[in-house]
Amino acid sequence: NTIFILTSRTTGQKTALLYVKRGDELEILVPPGEYGYQMIQGEVWLGDKEHFGLRTVYFDGDRTFVFTQSERETSGHIVKLNTLNGNMKPVRTARINLN
Repeated sequence: NTIFILTSRTTGQKTALLYVKRGDELEILVPPGEYGYQMIQGEVWLGDKEHFGLRTVYFDGDRTFVFTQSERETSGHIVKLNTLNGNMKPVRTARINLN
């Protein structure tokens, strides 16, 4: 299970905070802009303070997602959290604050 966080590269504000349960698929609309990402992963969600408990794993993203919109089209990204050896290579990090 994953908490997936998109953060605006311009303002530093969290734009999306998503709980993705193992096996689920989500589709969201993201405003145009550049975003970094972080992930919090574990088995059973215990809450904002405990996260997934002692086995919580934290990751900082390794890339920027760019979303654009013009009169003719809107760009998007597909993120598959279950892919091993995918094109995203997040790095383990210390605890991530959800506030």
